[in-house]
Amino acid sequence: MSKAGSKLNFSSPYYPQTDGQTEIVNRSLALYGRPIAHFLDRAPIPYPGRVSADADYYLKQIQEVQQQVHQRLRDSTVKYKESADKHRRGMTFNEGDNVLIYFRKERFPAGGYSKLNRKKYGPFKILKKLGDNAYLIDLPPEVSTSPIFNVSELYEYHGEAPSTVDIDGLTSRSDIETPSDGVEDILDVRESVTRRGTHRRYLVRWRGRPLSDSSWVSEAELRQLREDLYQRYQDAISTESRFPQLEGN
Repeated sequence: MSKAGSKLNFSSPYYPQTDGQTEIVNRSLALYGRPIAHFLDRAPIPYPGRVSADADYYLKQIQEVQQQVHQRLRDSTVKYKESADKHRRGMTFNEGDNVLIYFRKERFPAGGYSKLNRKKYGPFKILKKLGDNAYLIDLPPEVSTSPIFNVSELYEYHGEAPSTVDIDGLTSRSDIETPSDGVEDILDVRESVTRRGTHRRYLVRWRGRPLSDSSWVSEAELRQLREDLYQRYQDAISTESRFPQLEGN
């Protein structure tokens, strides 16, 4: 470096940014409190294929820890199952049995759920057993919910089944009020995407009733009530999609 005309300015503890060598030396002095006596040679390179003496020990230790974790997970699962089984009813039903059904909040139609309403309906007949915990129930066509229920929602019915079953509260508003009221117009539409596909609900105005009494009905209910109005609405939507309006016109 001297022949090239360069001069190395070693840095001080206050400005260790001059060269990396002095920066490391200053750091070592601050750490150990004394200067280094001599520098070690390069670390020896291990021979090819040489296995560390501690490799087997650490491997066994890791395997033991994994086994302990798996065992604790199994014990925890057993405890959770025992705690949950204390609140479960070990009930089994056969095809043709009459049962009472506990309808949860999500099974009621829109606007039909109330905390003061009864939750058990029936009796209904079991059509088929789908597994250890699922049953296919013979529900009336007016009840627009899935006919598959978990065993925890079924209760044994004692006595003879009546000729008619009271399903008040399980049917949608259109099923109850449609005979005297008719759909006058479609005000709005909503789409919801689920795993089973896209579902549409229509906000309809009832003939002879104020606008505040408008309610939402499903697509199937609307087609059952006013097929002509449904088709005109679909034609209007398809026409707008084919001929979009230009901005500024």
